[in-house]
Order: sequence, then structure tokens, then C-alpha cells
Amino acid sequence: MPHPSIVLALFGVAIWVYVVARFCRRLRRSPAMLPPDLYAFSRRLSRVVYAWLYALMFVRLSIGILCAAPDRPIQIPFDDFQGCLAWGVLAIVTIHVLSAACRHFAMNTAAAPGGTIQANGQLR
Repeated sequence: MPHPSIVLALFGVAIWVYVVARFCRRLRRSPAMLPPDLYAFSRRLSRVVYAWLYALMFVRLSIGILCAAPDRPIQIPFDDFQGCLAWGVLAIVTIHVLSAACRHFAMNTAAAPGGTIQANGQLR
């Protein structure tokens, strides 16, 4: 069986990849999002990340309780929880950074007159 910290790291990487993939998919498959739509999308995505983190912590705590012998105290390593929280914070920060970048590029693109933006983003 793999070491628990490896499993948690893979879980964290999976959450981060999920966040980036959802942003890319949303940007490619829909028309340009307005700031209120972007705000609602990032809130929904943040809620999904929080729900996954709470579910993971609940499962880890439940496994620790169920595996404990009746005559011994429940021992759950808290560094596992800290690792989960670190990956969760990374995913939430990624959501905010991507959201801010989308908002910035949407505002700059909308403010420029039609046909004045080149492929490299500079004005003609």
C-alpha cells in the first residue's frame, strides 16, 4: 500500500488539475464571461474544492476512528490534515489568480477599440 502522504499529494494535484481544467474548459466553450458570471463561476468552483477537502478530512477521521482499538486512544497524524489544507489553499489561490487574470484580460479587451489588438496583445 502506498504511503498516505503520497496519496494525499496525488489528491492535491488532482484538485489543482481539476481547477485549471474547469477554467480552461469554461473559457474555451463559452462566450466571453462578464465579471458577474466569472464571479459566480469562481464561487462555485471554490465551493467544490471546499466540499472535496471537507469530505477528505471526514473520510480520514472516520478511518482513524474505525481502525482504532477500543483500549487505545485515536491517533490521527495532523500533518496529513496540514498537507490537505496546503493543497486546498493552493487550489483556492489558483482560482483567484485565474479569475483575476480573466477579469483583467476581459476588461482590457473590451476597452480597446475594435481591430486594434494584435496577436501579441499590443495596440496598433
